[in-house]
Parts: sequence; structure tokens; C-alpha cells
Amino acid sequence: MILITEHAEEKLYKALYSAWEKKSGQRCMQISKSPGEESELPIVMKAVSEAVEDQEGMIFDCMDGDIYILASGMTIKTQDRINTVMRGSTPGASPAPAPGPANLFDIQMHWASLIGEVDRKREMISAREGEKRKQEEKEKQEQLRRLIIGIHFDDTAIDGMYKKRDTRQKIGIMIVEDDSFTRSLLFNTLKNNHEALPIADGYNAIVKYPIHAPDIVFLDIDLPDINGLELLAKIKSFDPAAHIVMLSGNSNKTNIMQAIEKGAKGFIGKPFTKEKLFQYINKCPKAIIQNGGIKNEIHI
Repeated sequence: MILITEHAEEKLYKALYSAWEKKSGQRCMQISKSPGEESELPIVMKAVSEAVEDQEGMIFDCMDGDIYILASGMTIKTQDRINTVMRGSTPGASPAPAPGPANLFDIQMHWASLIGEVDRKREMISAREGEKRKQEEKEKQEQLRRLIIGIHFDDTAIDGMYKKRDTRQKIGIMIVEDDSFTRSLLFNTLKNNHEALPIADGYNAIVKYPIHAPDIVFLDIDLPDINGLELLAKIKSFDPAAHIVMLSGNSNKTNIMQAIEKGAKGFIGKPFTKEKLFQYINKCPKAIIQNGGIKNEIHI
């Protein structure tokens, strides 16, 4: 018999559908996992080898411990023989009073309940895998966050950043936004008259910050690898003169106050207007110098 252990639930589901559509005459036997038992597969394999003659049949070892056998020629006598072996009884002895773990299903007759149970198992596996992916993504994000927080720039890098900012003629703008549509919209709006750099995540924003030396940063709060407020604090730690304006679709009072407390020069709620963007650009230090000393204020 063919033993299937990987993606057993999915393969069993497809095999049952095939058997049902073709009216193949195969039957399905479910052997439920006994409470407290780690695995009954070795016992099942022994029992099946003694009781099932169809060598082309399949044994599905499911994740929850249940085992399914899909084969031709299985009868109630097959079920009884398997249960006898599963109980550890001697062949020919009186059957044990307790019901056995093996239950035989006619695929056509018991289709709804059989496929429903297997589908439930598939859903449980899918949910478990989804939770696993979420946890892995969460752990990956935490690793990236720690990496970003731990990045350090030496004096040479910082001096080079200030020199580039002082000598550049155009206003340098860094756009840190994970949403591709919003990022492109900002970049296309600003690229003609400014040195605009679009960035999708916190790591690249930090790594490229000293190189680009932006005069103003439009920084989204919700980034894939670090919270924008944490990134704001990180930038201010090595560039106290950073001129940062936060972007967010959630313009609640808490977000605004935290941003200002951490050194943000303003807060723009989404959706935003071009006028609002240029208002903030005109308030950055380089624009103040170029425009003859406009007062620098914080705007919400």
C-alpha cells in the first residue's frame, strides 16, 4: 500500500473526490487516534497489511493523528480484523466489548459526512499554517526592527551627510511610504523640482539617510519592518536637525501627540493634498533660507 504523510489531508480530499466521481467501488476506513497515544501508524500498518488485499490502496496519515485507508475490497470483516489487531487481541478470540477505532465508510453512501470531516481537517491545517506564517512574519519584523534600531553611523558618515545637505541646491526629500500607490503619487508630484527619493521600508530609509541627506522627510507611521514613530526617534538620535513630517491614515490625537513629542515637525492625514505637501516643504530649513526667512512652524 502507498503511505502518504505529507499534505495528507489535501491529498485525501482529492483522492476521495476522484473515487466518488468515478464510482470506483473503493471504500474509506477511518482509524481515529486514541487519546494519549503519540502515533498509531506502526500498528495500523501491521493491521492493514494483514487485513487489506488491495496493494494499490492508500494510507493517509493526517496531522491530528487520524489515519484513513482508501482501498478496494474492504468489508465489515476487514474492519473487524483491523480492530482485532488494533486492540491487541488474538485472532479468533472473542471480540472485546469496546468498539474499535476503525470505521468503514461507503464513499457514495456516506459522502457528505466523510468529505465534510476531511474538509474540516483541511481548514484546521490551513488555519494552523496561517497562524504559523503570522508568527514567522512577526518574528522577522522584530528582527528587522532590532537591526534598524542597532544601526550606527560613524563621524565620517555624519559629517558627509551635513556637507551634502549644506551644498545641495535643490531641496532633498525622502519619501518613506510602504504603499506603492501613495509612494508613487508623492514621488511624481515632487520629482521635477526637488531631489526626491522614494523608499518602501524603514531599513532602507535608515541606510540611505546619510547618503541622501534629506532636507525633509515624509514618513509613514505604518511601515512593514518598524513603526514610523520608532524610526522618527532613530533618525533624530543621529540627526537632531532632521525635519520630519509624519504621514498616516489614522490621524488620531495620540498619534499626532506622539509624533510631535518625538520631534516631528508636522502630521499629514491621508488622503492629502498637494498644497499641504508644499506647505510643509516651504517650512523646511533650506526652503526658509531660499525664501528669505519664512518662520518655521509646526502644522497639523
